[in-house]
Amino acid sequence: MLCLKEPEKMLKKTATTFLRLYEAKDADFAKECYYDHENATFFYDFGPVMRHEDFVSLANLGNAHMFVVYDDNSQVEVGLAMVYNIKWKARVASIGVMIKPEFRKMKHAMSATAIILDFVINSLGIEKVICETLVVNDRVETELSKNGFVLEGTLFNEALFEGKRVNILRFCAFKEDLQKRLQNVWR
Repeated sequence: MLCLKEPEKMLKKTATTFLRLYEAKDADFAKECYYDHENATFFYDFGPVMRHEDFVSLANLGNAHMFVVYDDNSQVEVGLAMVYNIKWKARVASIGVMIKPEFRKMKHAMSATAIILDFVINSLGIEKVICETLVVNDRVETELSKNGFVLEGTLFNEALFEGKRVNILRFCAFKEDLQKRLQNVWR
């Protein structure tokens, strides 16, 4: 198992976005934006729903890395990015990126995704990346498809969105395909 002491030093930047390692002081920001206070869990967008304490336990074991996403110009926190469910022997990991609604049309999601993908492939040595999205989020589906991800399957009625059961689409991409697409991202 690979446990990185300073993973943020391995992160690249894009023209609009940079990431910083999630710390305990960021818990309020995460909860303010992406936490379901009623059920004491992060919203499903990160994959398996987990409590803040669960994430900290996984991170301490080296099985997850979470980052705060920043706007490069204003230095404002705009979202969270995470690598989780790392299967070291199989070289497979899941990623999740959540951007605050007011920043979603500013390319931060795709920039943060590119940074996370580079980190996962080149620093962690992952060969297959998984990303799940709710069916109601067709913009993410389109962007994933444009960037080398293919639909691997549908998880039927797997999540709740605004009180209704919705499907989750599971996408995957492989190291070789992603490396070609990432070459044009860096400034």
